[in-house]
Order: sequence, then structure tokens, then C-alpha cells
Amino acid sequence: MSESTAARQSARDWLKTLISGVQTKGAAEVGPDGELLQELAQLTSERSRVVASIAEEEERRHEQAERLKRKDAERIDALTAARLSGHKEDKRRSDALLADSEAVTLRREIDDSKAVDGRLRARWEELSREIRSRDLRYREAQAIFLEDVFEKLIARYNALAPEVAEIVLQIAAVRRVMIARGAGDTNGWDGAILLPGMKAGRGIYIDPILDGGSSEFGNAADQRKAGIAQAMRAAGFIYG
Repeated sequence: MSESTAARQSARDWLKTLISGVQTKGAAEVGPDGELLQELAQLTSERSRVVASIAEEEERRHEQAERLKRKDAERIDALTAARLSGHKEDKRRSDALLADSEAVTLRREIDDSKAVDGRLRARWEELSREIRSRDLRYREAQAIFLEDVFEKLIARYNALAPEVAEIVLQIAAVRRVMIARGAGDTNGWDGAILLPGMKAGRGIYIDPILDGGSSEFGNAADQRKAGIAQAMRAAGFIYG
């Protein structure tokens, strides 16, 4: 394993350890076995059952309405025939249809279904409010978790970045000496670098720790350049 790969793996392991430590704080409520998730599962399951029941009521009501429509059409046809013909047989048939208990039952069942539908929809609204409330709590818990990880990662970055910045400045200084003396291959880096400034909880611009295009970067590199030239003279490179 190369040093670069090992360093990346070490950083990933550090993050896993960090996340594991943060998870334990809220696991009782929002973890896989947490109360909040159990409540959300129960509520969403019940709401799904309510939605299915509403669909069943709508289908049942549609079927009942179609049957009642046919019954009403048959009754009106009989009444029309009775009034046009004046025959006793037609009159008896129309009276029988008017007294048909099935039509009365269908109307009552349709009214009952509408009432049940209203109760079901009210329950759906109630469950949805409860789900939204718990979903908000879950999102808040996620926010606390992520902000904690975010803050700790930034703190780690800020602890490591100054050393990285110093190494980059030293590389920049050596690069400038190489260019000034016309000695060595500088193709390993084009001089561009930006280490951003970070501070958890700050929503405004923060100056970068290191910006390869800034005058401050150039001045800092030149300061180190003089030290490198002095070290070279001490090593015996006095010409140039």
C-alpha cells in the first residue's frame, strides 16, 4: 500500500470512528431500533391501510351507484309505461319497483360509504400531521448529527491544514529557486493551490488558508526561497 493510499485509508477510518461515536448519542431515538423510527413505521403503515380503505370505499360506492342507476332507470321506464298505457299490469309493476327494498338499501349503503369515506379521509389527515411532526423531528436529529460531524471534520482540517500549507509553501519556494537557477524539473506542479478557510456555523466568506494566486502566497514563498538558497550555500552550492 502506497503512502497516499494509506493516508486516505487512515482518514476514512478516522471518519468511521467519528461517525460511530456521534451515532451512539442519538441512537435511542433515531437509530434502526429507535422509538422515532418505530413510530414513523407504524404511522406510515396505518396511513397506507387508510389509503387502501378509501380506494375500496370509492370502488364499492361506484358499483352501488351503477346498480342504483339501473334500478332507477327500470323504475322510471315502468312508471312511464304505466302512465301511457293505463294498464293495471303496468301499474302493478311500477308500484312493485317503487317498493323495491334493494334500491332503498343501495341508497343507504351509498350514504354510509360517503360517511365512512369522510372519517377515513379525516384519519388520513390526522396521520399525515403526525408523520410530518415526526419527520421534522427526524430531520432535526439528522441535522444535529451532520452538523456535529461537519464541525469535527472542519476542526480536524484546521488542525492539519497549516502543516499542509507550510509544505506547499516550501515546495513553492524550491520551485522558484529551480526556476531562478534554471536547474531541475518543475513539471510536478504548476504552482496553483487553494486551501479554503473553514469555520463551522459561519455562513459568510472566510479567507483561504492558502491561495497560490495571491500576493501573500508569493511573499511567503519568497521568504522561504531565501532560506533554501542559504541552505544550498551551506551544502556547497555557492555558484549561481
